[in-house]
Amino acid sequence: MTKNIFFIAMVLLVACIGCDNNTVKSNDNNEDISKDIFSFDMEEVFVKVDGCDSGLQYCSHVMINYPVFKSEKMKDANKLILSRITKLMGDNDTVEAVDLTKSAKDFIKSYESFKKDFPDSRQIWVFRLKSRISFADDEKVSVLIAYDSNTGGAHGNLGQLFLNFNSHGRILDNSEIIEDSAKLKQVAEHKFRLRKGIEENKSLNESGFSFPDDKFVLPDNIGLADKAFILYYSPYEIGSYAIGPTQIIIGFDELK
Repeated sequence: MTKNIFFIAMVLLVACIGCDNNTVKSNDNNEDISKDIFSFDMEEVFVKVDGCDSGLQYCSHVMINYPVFKSEKMKDANKLILSRITKLMGDNDTVEAVDLTKSAKDFIKSYESFKKDFPDSRQIWVFRLKSRISFADDEKVSVLIAYDSNTGGAHGNLGQLFLNFNSHGRILDNSEIIEDSAKLKQVAEHKFRLRKGIEENKSLNESGFSFPDDKFVLPDNIGLADKAFILYYSPYEIGSYAIGPTQIIIGFDELK
């Protein structure tokens, strides 16, 4: 089954982000400026099952695009990006031994093996992933990865993640990109309650969520966009799968 919502969500998320393959937008003004340390090219991997002569919606396939930073200082970041992508596909290659094309071919081989065992199955396996540089300044860069995976289970796996790096390619913890976590948490909870229709004095967990000790927490997945934080709660992170993901955008000016 195709999931056009994947592409719609991706477009909506990056609508406020301006960048191309060689420049990123400054967070201080609207001029595009070159960031040599974070300069990058976009690479693509596309593999489909043999005999796929009709539209991709009828064929098992892997479709991936991802950034490759040009600077030698960012080589560790490049390795980690590839490693995270392969793990999303179910491949456990080490960071030092990632071959994305091989992982994509292995994904299709697994599907072909499944079809041999269950020739009457109408399942279609897909793994689609789109990446974008959502933010960069002189010190850090944020990589947005949105993905859609389906291998015939009860439901597919749709989500996004952010990878934040410093100018030496080291992955950054959330604490290293957030100056005032208490303020961010306060604003995030207010927006969360408004989004979910939960009154300020009402229990979050009694409203269908599963926050630890019934206290609001920031998500594991936090990234940066132009003049804003992006907070993304994955399915299962704060509730059942049926609740789905929750995304909150908080402008930098809201934290002043």
